[in-house]
Amino acid sequence: SETIIRKIIFYTKKMKVLAFIIIHIVILLNVNCEICVISRENCTCMVERNTYKIVCNKETGDTYFPNGEIKKNVQNYADFRKEITFSNKNFETLNETTFSFIPGLTSLTLEKDYIRKIGTNTFAELKELETLTIDLNKEEMRLENGAFCGLIKLKTLKLIRCTLAALNNMTFSGLESLEGLYLSYSNIKVIEPHAFKYIAGIIDLDMSMGQIPSLKSETFVGLENLTKLTLQE
Repeated sequence: SETIIRKIIFYTKKMKVLAFIIIHIVILLNVNCEICVISRENCTCMVERNTYKIVCNKETGDTYFPNGEIKKNVQNYADFRKEITFSNKNFETLNETTFSFIPGLTSLTLEKDYIRKIGTNTFAELKELETLTIDLNKEEMRLENGAFCGLIKLKTLKLIRCTLAALNNMTFSGLESLEGLYLSYSNIKVIEPHAFKYIAGIIDLDMSMGQIPSLKSETFVGLENLTKLTLQE
């Protein structure tokens, strides 16, 4: 009868929902199980609010990046590859191969790291990236010309609590979609004229609470869409 058919459809839908929940619980349990075996790098991994977070012990961790075990764990769990945080990872130089194995990311955070140089085209494979954060880097960091080239969808760039060697007129080339640049609490040793010419579309620029050199009149030339500028507070 029609009533029986409706009941069958109703319970079928419920079973599908239950199966979906069980599958995701199993995936999460597998992640938490496999992360315990990343011992050679002295790293632990966890899932926090859909972000796959990898925390390493700098003193004993392997200097090679990405480590095979970490690469395997990240690639195995597509559900958690959209947002990834690397914390306290023991590497000094980033280049075009560093993140090439996770091209689908929309958010990448590097925190409490020891980065000394970000090379040209380091993030070129991350075509879907919308947010990039480098927070509390523990070494003076040099950004090579074109370091951010290829980030065609990037909306937000945060370089906070960092020491930056210099910002020149090629530092931010390739960031035509950028809307917000946040440099708060950072020590910037040199800011050259026209340093922001390749991010003319930004709306929000925050350079507060840090140490910045005297700014020349040409520094902000071309930022016609800028609606919020925060300097020293």
